[in-house]
Amino acid sequence: RQLNDVQRKWLYLEPILSRGALPSERQRFRQVDGDLRRILGRVGEDPKLFEIANERIHPNLKGTLENCNSQLDKCQRALTDFLEQKRTLQPRFYFVGDDDLLEILGQGDNIEVMNTHLKNLFQAIVKVNVNENMAIVSFESVAGEKVDLNEPLKVSSTAEKWLGLLLSTHRETLATSLGQCLGSDNLDYRMYPSQALCLAENVAFASIVEECLGRNSLSSLNAELLNKLKNLTQFDMSKEPVLKLKVKALVLDIIHNR
Repeated sequence: RQLNDVQRKWLYLEPILSRGALPSERQRFRQVDGDLRRILGRVGEDPKLFEIANERIHPNLKGTLENCNSQLDKCQRALTDFLEQKRTLQPRFYFVGDDDLLEILGQGDNIEVMNTHLKNLFQAIVKVNVNENMAIVSFESVAGEKVDLNEPLKVSSTAEKWLGLLLSTHRETLATSLGQCLGSDNLDYRMYPSQALCLAENVAFASIVEECLGRNSLSSLNAELLNKLKNLTQFDMSKEPVLKLKVKALVLDIIHNR
């Protein structure tokens, strides 16, 4: 049983620690790795149960396995503490399991690898695009909508750091888009993200309602909303699926507001 426990723990920790994670535990694991390989090498030469228990072939086997188990438990606790520390620095890491988090931490500057995890870390981001300098210039949603960042974001090997910057830059970019939408009299729906367009529409609706209530003329509001619906339904969206989603969201909001 001791041998089975050691092998199970070793199988979990070996891929992690062998690629450089937890340098502080490297020497401890290396010692266990050497002991286990030596034991299994002898077992492979003569796998009979009786021979495994032979003190001449495997001197102090019980003590060695107990020590291996103890050392692997220490490695496991150190790994758990390490991952908890990273999750404290970047709470979105709680959304992924230990194996995925280890890959994120080990491949933080590999955009192809990071793109496979973004959908679990962010609700609306499934992919980021980089320029020739390995700086993020835009992000994409699951619907294929692409949003350009206000300014490029440099990717580093410290995943928790640049993911935090991505979150704040993402918010700043959407806030800028919202301001532009609110300040434009003739919106180009292709230029702005759907979230900013819908929020701007609802801000405008609230403002118009306040004006109409002040004049006791809600009937004019209904006419204005009908005119907006008419204009939106005139778009040719047959070849633009992203634009179709934006217009559909706006139409649903306007119908709800009516």
